[in-house]
Amino acid sequence: MSDFIVHVLIIAATYGIAAVSLNLQIGVAGLMNFGQIAFFGIGGYAVAMAVRAGLPPLAGIPLGVLVAALAGALVGRLGRNLKAEYWAIATLGIAEIFRTVLINEGWATGGAGGIGGDLSLFPGLSGKSAIWAMLGVAVIGLALSFLVMRDLTERQFGRILRLTREQPDLAISFGHDIVRYKVKAMAMAAGVAAFGGSLATSYIAYISPGDLVAFGTFLLWTMVIIGGIGNHRGAVLGAFAVQFIFVGALFLKDGLGIPSELAGALRMLIVGVLLLAFLMIRPAGLVPERLRKINAED
Repeated sequence: MSDFIVHVLIIAATYGIAAVSLNLQIGVAGLMNFGQIAFFGIGGYAVAMAVRAGLPPLAGIPLGVLVAALAGALVGRLGRNLKAEYWAIATLGIAEIFRTVLINEGWATGGAGGIGGDLSLFPGLSGKSAIWAMLGVAVIGLALSFLVMRDLTERQFGRILRLTREQPDLAISFGHDIVRYKVKAMAMAAGVAAFGGSLATSYIAYISPGDLVAFGTFLLWTMVIIGGIGNHRGAVLGAFAVQFIFVGALFLKDGLGIPSELAGALRMLIVGVLLLAFLMIRPAGLVPERLRKINAED
């Protein structure tokens, strides 16, 4: 397997972690979060800033997960009384505020130039050994994130989130505190997204505010919608499918003779057209949500 394919698999796995986390929010709980890339970035910056402070990159991962979970809970509390469309706009605005702070607080974040350096989780390895080790960590991280999200979804917690998504008034009449469940969903998903961001930053060895633009959240949404909104397996499949399409656009550019400076626009165009096609032709995605009767546990 070529190093290029391994590289694509690592990026797809890290974004797959973020896609699964977003699926818990929008697919299960019905929370229209347009700022998920901010939580992804919190994990990445936690690793980068930990190294900058003289700590090992591994120390930044739990810190990023914790900070992102707290931030997710705070966002959930702030938006508890907002309707879905206003919630979406609010989360987008919060993500942009976060990115603006990163740009202006250069003493801590490196400013617009970001933070780079030796962020590897395996300082003793180099070359192919480091790449394969990172692939193993990314795949294991994706598997663990998938299992955690699936377990949450199939328990009573997930059933209440779905009821809140479909019939919020009915959920309230049953005595459920829907605000508390929304806050929990935001916090848990934000922490998982930060975990994916920490792995991605450690592998790429660089992060900047430019990596956290709104298109990042759009890309995550595309992964979830194409894979199958409400289905965690679909979110993982969508992450790998979109990532390979994203990479394939570069080869298509060469085949069509398109200038390199237009490669980014071409990739956005292809992903956008693909998203619209799925929304019109197969809105349920590649792996539609399947509700099952299970023995729910507290």
